[in-house]
Amino acid sequence: MAESFNYAELFNYIEIVLWSLFGFVLLVKSRDSKPDQTHIFYISSIAFFLFAISDYIEIQTGAWWKPWWLFALKAACVIAFLFCIFKYLKTKSNG
Repeated sequence: MAESFNYAELFNYIEIVLWSLFGFVLLVKSRDSKPDQTHIFYISSIAFFLFAISDYIEIQTGAWWKPWWLFALKAACVIAFLFCIFKYLKTKSNG
């Protein structure tokens, strides 16, 4: 009997590549950034790599909300993204 194709799993693999690519680009960007922005790019890069790892774990568990710590990891990444956006915009407005 043939296995059915799992679109959710495929989508998660695509997300893993996408988030990892974002993390890599931000890590490279940190090398050319202003001194007051370097830490923002480092933090966002790490958050994207962790988000990619969380998608891999999600494939194994079958849900983004279980186990509880996977949900906590994803929430922490989103908070880090928002923090980095806020800090980046603040440094841009300061000159």
